[in-house]
Amino acid sequence: MKILKLFIALFVISSISANAEFKIKSPKAGDEFRVGRTITVEWDATESYKKTLELYASVDGPNGPWEILTLPKGATSIKDQSTSDTTKPLGKTTTVLPRKATNNLYVKIQEKGNPNFSAIAGPITIKLPQPSKVDSVLTGDIKSTITLSNKKIYGLKGVVYVQDGGVLRIEPGTIILGEVANVSAICVNRGGKIYANGTPQKPIVMTSGAAPGQRDRGDWGGLLIMGRAKTNLGEAQVEGGISDGPDKKINGWFGGNDDDDSSGVVRYVRIEFAGIAESPDNELNSLTLGSVGKRTVIEYVQCSYGGDDSFEWFGGNVNSKYLIAYNGIDDDFDGDNGFSGKVQFGLSVRFPEIADQSNSELFEFDNDSKSSERQPFTTAVFSNITAIGPFKDLAWELGKEVNPKYLTAIQNRRNARLSVYNSLIIGWPRGVEITNQNTVRALNNDSAKYEYNTFIGTKDPNKNMYFGSATNADGKVTLDWLKSVMKGNEFIQPTTSTLVSDIAKLQYPYPKANELELLDPSPLASAPFLTTAKFDNDPIIPISDPYFKKVAYRGAFAVGERWDLPWAEYDPINQEYIVSVDDENVAEQDVYSMNIFPQPASHFATMSYFLQNPTNVMLRLVDAYGNELTKFDLGLVGSGFQSQMIDLQSLANGVYYVQIITNNSTKTQKIIVVK
Repeated sequence: MKILKLFIALFVISSISANAEFKIKSPKAGDEFRVGRTITVEWDATESYKKTLELYASVDGPNGPWEILTLPKGATSIKDQSTSDTTKPLGKTTTVLPRKATNNLYVKIQEKGNPNFSAIAGPITIKLPQPSKVDSVLTGDIKSTITLSNKKIYGLKGVVYVQDGGVLRIEPGTIILGEVANVSAICVNRGGKIYANGTPQKPIVMTSGAAPGQRDRGDWGGLLIMGRAKTNLGEAQVEGGISDGPDKKINGWFGGNDDDDSSGVVRYVRIEFAGIAESPDNELNSLTLGSVGKRTVIEYVQCSYGGDDSFEWFGGNVNSKYLIAYNGIDDDFDGDNGFSGKVQFGLSVRFPEIADQSNSELFEFDNDSKSSERQPFTTAVFSNITAIGPFKDLAWELGKEVNPKYLTAIQNRRNARLSVYNSLIIGWPRGVEITNQNTVRALNNDSAKYEYNTFIGTKDPNKNMYFGSATNADGKVTLDWLKSVMKGNEFIQPTTSTLVSDIAKLQYPYPKANELELLDPSPLASAPFLTTAKFDNDPIIPISDPYFKKVAYRGAFAVGERWDLPWAEYDPINQEYIVSVDDENVAEQDVYSMNIFPQPASHFATMSYFLQNPTNVMLRLVDAYGNELTKFDLGLVGSGFQSQMIDLQSLANGVYYVQIITNNSTKTQKIIVVK
């Protein structure tokens, strides 16, 4: 028996090492990946230069069966053009591994048509998070009117399409969980409608189907709305791999000639952990809007922990207010293909270590992928955005404390005509990038403007305005263009401290990792930008349009204003979702935010929470099995932020849960004890 085992082991090692010079560098044996993630594959390219290679995977071990893997742009093979220099012999591409949990996955790179030239790596583990419990499954097509109740937690199975004539109504407080193992999403097709009309106290939550503590960006596909407004593509299929082919043009297709089209209402909605990858560079976004018309209502929407863009518009002219892009990985606001809507009051918050391999920006706008003259042009106008960038400290460096893939706050390229007014742009590595010469021409013609903005703590202040690749200054559009007195822009850099928060004049823009719920992006009363906004009449840019609320301040908030509360959530990984209490005799829930720090804790921890109204409060500590360990009656507690010390000295190492129980609601937060 021992001899047989040795023979088998030698056979496997020999098969994996058939080409000693051709080896897979990454992934390697013992690596672990979450299901559905894009991974980088690297190999020793000394012997593969200019060979055409294919990638395969087997979930059943090194002997197959083998499944061919999809590469960037839908390719199934790649010509190795990396280098013939033996001092730099590294080939590289990206792919998405099979969507199946296994600890026996193997990856193979093989020359096309020549199985004798190959390399294998493994075993590799693909992990599938524990799913949350759901009460009802939503799947297939919606062709009539259905209503989702806030008395249930719904789970998506696959992509749910709201077809032409179908209506999806979602009650305030409803919870919808995306399927983690496979691509799942809600796609409202042309002619379909969604009425997701939440309230500040009962937002609609679309989030990951993984259990609390196990959620991650890219767990599911998000919300897509396809409309019949104009796009410079005529009509097109949305990116992300969920659309029909050109023979059908139904599922996931957008475009038409009806700029007054309505796809419904999306109000007080949170979209969390979306952006799953169908294939490399082909991810779904958190909220995707394709040719959505101006009679559609989009307001009070938070996109958090997205695996691609937080908000992306492909054509259309829908207007939006009160948008939050929170801890996304790619772009916060991305517009293409003739998007001409107006957006006011938006918040962007970036984490320093999180950026996309394709570069990350606050705004990324294109007319189309070819920088063409196709019309309608991309002419969106944004006003009153507060953008908290990755540089909390200007002593930090790209590639060290901050992900090197952060590029710039505003990237206007490929003949787009994006305009930004009355905004605060804080802690970004660069300011405004203009790329492609026809983009410069559009700026010379006043077809796009950046006016009355305040740039605070730019890492490289010499690049508050700069030109991208193969783009040159022309006419009045020079490196000093933004600094013209007529533009009304301000550029503020620290003089006595490197901390951006010292000059940002916001309440708490950079909370600690264990205090995310305490984020406060509203301005201090001493902020210098409270009376400097302007909405002047302009013959080209519709900044004076009645849709824009004429406020005095720059940025998204007035002093003391928090339109993001109580409906937004800034620590969604650990949030426990339960069905709503919907009784006309019961008041709205009392507890809106809850945070415990430090995590992990040893002997003591501090719990902070926010009460909407004065209420009786009971604190309850339970173990991982739900057994009550202790409880404290705090009596009547006043409204506002509260804090409470928790004594953990008698607890062993492990996972516990603290509950805040009030007259009308219960909120639960996990605490990890390590001594």
